[in-house]
Amino acid sequence: MAQNIFLSDVFPLKINDNIDIISQQSGYNYFIQSSGNGYQVHRLDAELKNLRTILLPLNERKSEVVFSGFVNKNLNIVYKYRIRSELCFKIMIYDVDLNLKDSTTLTCFPNSVYNPQIQVIPSEDKNSLLVFYSHLSDFSQFLSFDLGSKKLNWSYKWDHILEKTEFRFLEKVLFDNKGNAILVFNDQIAVKNKYAIGCAYLTKNGVIRKTFFDLPFNVYESDWFVDNKNQKLLLVGTYSNDKGRKANGSLYCSSSIPFTNDSLYYCMNPFTPGLIGAYLNEKEKPEKGIDDFYIPNAILKQEGGVVFIIEKNKKIERYISGRSTNFGGVGRNIIDHYYDDLMVISLSKSGIIEWMAPLAKKQFSQDDDGDFSSFLLIKGSNLLRILFNDEIKNENTISQYIVRSDGSYERKSLLNTDYRKLKIMFRQGKQVSSNACLIPCLSRNKLKFLKIEF
Repeated sequence: MAQNIFLSDVFPLKINDNIDIISQQSGYNYFIQSSGNGYQVHRLDAELKNLRTILLPLNERKSEVVFSGFVNKNLNIVYKYRIRSELCFKIMIYDVDLNLKDSTTLTCFPNSVYNPQIQVIPSEDKNSLLVFYSHLSDFSQFLSFDLGSKKLNWSYKWDHILEKTEFRFLEKVLFDNKGNAILVFNDQIAVKNKYAIGCAYLTKNGVIRKTFFDLPFNVYESDWFVDNKNQKLLLVGTYSNDKGRKANGSLYCSSSIPFTNDSLYYCMNPFTPGLIGAYLNEKEKPEKGIDDFYIPNAILKQEGGVVFIIEKNKKIERYISGRSTNFGGVGRNIIDHYYDDLMVISLSKSGIIEWMAPLAKKQFSQDDDGDFSSFLLIKGSNLLRILFNDEIKNENTISQYIVRSDGSYERKSLLNTDYRKLKIMFRQGKQVSSNACLIPCLSRNKLKFLKIEF
């Protein structure tokens, strides 16, 4: 069982309102809400009581919050707005009691005659912020901000025509603790169907480019990461022997940043029946690999290795026919959501599989976007906690897997029967400290937040 459990009162929401968890700081819990009236910041105490709310003073035209988070124990709110044809970014800084300490314009871009879709990536240490947006197919603008000094580190205009982006597929944008951005491209078309990876490292001193050619694998389901401690770019996940039909093994690739090596280091580990047998059902054959999964989480280890999780996931749309005495035959489409077994895979710093932990889980729901399915990962110093609903129904048991650093694991009950009527949205939850998490949930279709301390 969890050590301490707290449940908030109902949060008042209207249609199209949205509320997100910011973080926990100095014993308080913070949320940001967007609504027709603007943006509000909510603060609750350690037991999710004593609500304090402020309305953000965003008086400029077309204001929109693009980032909220704590930096040096102060709440930083970054938002964009317009002054005639200028697109501007501004930061407001609040203390833990939600008193405004500072408000500074970070930068303004003239002759911006449209309202772009802003994307934001904070650095791992939360000291820097990458803001980027695209102008149709002409160019993409990248901005790196230092939140401590409240200054623009650098800006770069990526010209899609000069960079020949039409021959490249942008797979990932990353941001490191030095305030530099990494663009990762799939360059397969540019090198005549041979798998290749192109990288661009954007810094205040310019751009460093690198392309890795003739890579001997087909990526199945993988993701890119920045290892800030060891200054490496990582590709972690799975590869396929048959060009994408099924995953046949784990894949680990690394390159130093900023690309001083001529080649990309890679390590491929085939899935053997002994490794994945417990993950498959009776009809699946281990030698053919695994499919219908995605990678929702990866954890970089201090010594340079990585732990990543794969989750079985399938979405099926079906047409259900019916009858109506007034209108003849009618029907509707329904969507089945399946979120089933997990596999936790630990790789060494050289990419070798150290252990694999198959975790049984079976979740099924319809027409709910899978909001109550999947899991929440809590990272501890020497173990992982995986929290989830056993079944997606009004009264269900709630469990956790505890996975230790040696690959051993156990399943335990998480909450008692007093909380079984809550519909908990673990996928939307957030770890807010080394031993606590905040999770949105529904109680009689009203939004509340659940805090669990271990």
